[in-house]
Amino acid sequence: MFRLDLKSKTLEELEEETLDKNNLSERGDLQQWVKSNPEVISKHFEFDLKIIAEEYNGFEVNDRPDLLAVDEEGALVVIEIKRGHSGSRIDFQALKYASYCSSLGPEEIIEIYAEYLKKENIDKDARDDLFEFVRREIDGNDSEDYEFSELNRSQKIILLAENFDGRIKSVVAWLANQDIDISCIKFSLCKDGDTFYLDSQKILPHEPIESHLIGNAPSSHIGKHPRVKSQPPEVLEFFEKIKQALSEKHDLYARSYKGYKYILFGAGKVELNFAFDIRKKLKAYEIRFECKKNEIPILRYFDELKPSLKWKHEYEIETNDPKKDHRSKYQRVFITHQPSESEYMKDADSMADLIKDFMDYMNPVVERSKK
Repeated sequence: MFRLDLKSKTLEELEEETLDKNNLSERGDLQQWVKSNPEVISKHFEFDLKIIAEEYNGFEVNDRPDLLAVDEEGALVVIEIKRGHSGSRIDFQALKYASYCSSLGPEEIIEIYAEYLKKENIDKDARDDLFEFVRREIDGNDSEDYEFSELNRSQKIILLAENFDGRIKSVVAWLANQDIDISCIKFSLCKDGDTFYLDSQKILPHEPIESHLIGNAPSSHIGKHPRVKSQPPEVLEFFEKIKQALSEKHDLYARSYKGYKYILFGAGKVELNFAFDIRKKLKAYEIRFECKKNEIPILRYFDELKPSLKWKHEYEIETNDPKKDHRSKYQRVFITHQPSESEYMKDADSMADLIKDFMDYMNPVVERSKK
């Protein structure tokens, strides 16, 4: 980390510190920082975290994970923290805790969170708070009938340490390659006078090289779990045809996932993306431009620029504002298209053209949002 001198246009490197050197503890300091500000971890992922337990001791054996959290997809996240060097057993500890957590039912998780809220003197209803945090969308609609069966449908592991043993990194890399959702986050501490700075870096697993290619869409984090059902073959085949048409006709790269009913393609900024969605119950398509972060006011930009935007099709442009609709976390501008029975999941070329037209239509909003 560097201190910037604006007058001399120079950088002065700050010396890295250690918790041990400054009499800062693992449980009393580092763990409390992460508990109070889980963003130090979640900033490396496409999901937010809600801490639901600290040093949970409700298992039959005398083992206590440092922190338990829930992510926005309902997965339970085990967070193991080491003040300095990771040692050679942090991976086994975390795997033990994840295995224990895998048997927890939704009601047990709500009870665990309720105990945590009581212990922390936080005046919230555990069930309502988790309901709002992990509510998922079903077939393109924000569900009022969210079932907590989605809660703890999978488990994830995050290891946080100042340095990682090579043996740990080898195990984590292998587990990640076997579709176990496990990550290593390295933290660093710097001091400038009496002020401390904490930073973190995700070191494993590494992002695939295609995620850095221009035109590629930054995807939402998608948990890997055998209970995630694959989409029907005809949906996957239609996705592939659209992806091929986008690539060949418009030089656009898209990505899809077997367990999900949409494809994503680039918008030019990590918090933004375009998506093509099949709403199977309605036998309709949805093309949307969306942003989860409210600090990027895409709906305001859209309203300001709308008089100058040129849409050449008959489909109506709609918006969704999470400030007005609490059921959704996304700001969205979208169109819904109902094809005829004979065209449904047949004409991939036309849909690719419509996607490109929609991207061109929204491009001024994208450019405005990038500034």
